[in-house]
This record gives sequence, C-alpha cells and structure tokens, in this order.
Amino acid sequence: MNIKYTVDGLPIVSRETIDVFQRDMLRRCTEGNDSEFSLEIVKRIVKENPYLANAAEEFYGQTNQRDGKPLEPSEDYYFGIGVTYELLRKQAESNNLERKE
Repeated sequence: MNIKYTVDGLPIVSRETIDVFQRDMLRRCTEGNDSEFSLEIVKRIVKENPYLANAAEEFYGQTNQRDGKPLEPSEDYYFGIGVTYELLRKQAESNNLERKE
C-alpha cells in the first residue's frame, strides 16, 4: 500500500487517478457532455460542501471586481474548482479501496 497525503492531510493525487479522470473527461468532451459534467460536480459540491462552495464564490467576488462590484465567477473558474475537487475525491476513494484490500 502506497497511500500518501500532504502535510495538510489531503490525498496526493496519483498519475493513475489523473489519467483515468482525463480519459473520462476527454470522452465527455467529444460527446459534448463536459459542461453538463462540470455542472454536476458543482451541484454536488454545493450540496455536500456548501461552505466550500460559498467561500469559493465569495473569494472570487472579493478578488474580481469591476467598478467596485463583484463579478460572477466564470465557467472556467467553476471548471477548475470542479476538476480539483473531483480529483481529490477520486483519489480519496481510491485510497479507501486500497486500505480495505
């Protein structure tokens, strides 16, 4: 068993987890489902981890303003959050399976 974590306790994402995720995302992109998938991830984050979702949105609004008014986060912003969250989730899932073996 070769499970590794950062000093903060987050799983270190393996190359294998990234490769599997990229294959899945590329398949979804060629099928035209990438936006739908990103939206699913964001909805799950909002449901399962609302404080994280709110903090990300508030931080974006505080650091991205025009004429003193916060801008709405872009699709790319949500996509980046979604990819990071999903990779950490998939790695944690893989680590749990490996621990059980």
